[in-house]
Amino acid sequence: MNPNIRMLAIDMDGTLLHDDTTISPYTHDILTQALAAGVRVVVATGRMFCSARQLATELGLGDVPLVTYSGGLIAKCISGEILYHAPIPLATAREIVATACELDAFVHAYVHDELWVRFRDRRVDDYEKHCRIEAKVIGAEMDALAAAPTKLLINEPDPQKIARIAKVLREKFAGRVHFVQSSPMFFEMVAPHVSKGVAVEQLGLRYGISMKQTMGFGNAQNDFDLLRAVGWPVAVANAVPELKAVAGYIAPSNNEDGVAKTVAKYVLEANDGR
Repeated sequence: MNPNIRMLAIDMDGTLLHDDTTISPYTHDILTQALAAGVRVVVATGRMFCSARQLATELGLGDVPLVTYSGGLIAKCISGEILYHAPIPLATAREIVATACELDAFVHAYVHDELWVRFRDRRVDDYEKHCRIEAKVIGAEMDALAAAPTKLLINEPDPQKIARIAKVLREKFAGRVHFVQSSPMFFEMVAPHVSKGVAVEQLGLRYGISMKQTMGFGNAQNDFDLLRAVGWPVAVANAVPELKAVAGYIAPSNNEDGVAKTVAKYVLEANDGR
């Protein structure tokens, strides 16, 4: 057992989960061993809480903290206890939605752990299926959001169009929100200073664990702040090049149980991990 690693912060999609959103019995066994040894296990994802909760419950990890919305909300998996929540200020969110509308951008607004959309199309259907949630169609009410969203997301499969939209939003709202590109077709916005790294650090303070004692796993651009913050940064082999550049360790891919193999080697089997 490595005494220098006391907490694991693990991204879900493309990192912990196989491409079919499952984990192997081996991964389940390794994470169960880590928990039994007293290591804190934290799920850190861009997903909604309700979506992440379903998957984490199926993994059987107990009442572990879930860092959701790329750091905007932390809550316990089973009890639902909210440990931290930082929504986008309502006035800013309404202005972003208006600008996005002018740019012909399709917006997701995440309010009260619900997904609000202006209308339904194939993108919404695909998102619902992947995340196992049901969107709420609010029509023109999107123009005057009723409450501050935890996150806003632009859903656009055309890479050139989403790049143009992202450029305008970054320039107009710089400093007022934090921007996250979680996948080529998802451009996200959360409250200023919100990130997976900040959220995991908050949990570390709560549990008396430093970031130097934390191992973080990721594959996408929204994991960048997490890997920069932890003492043990791990990118899976299928990670984007920018993330591999800041990682101290490259694990096997998500489909090869890279998280579990790394935890087994550096946490459970090692004396000091170095």
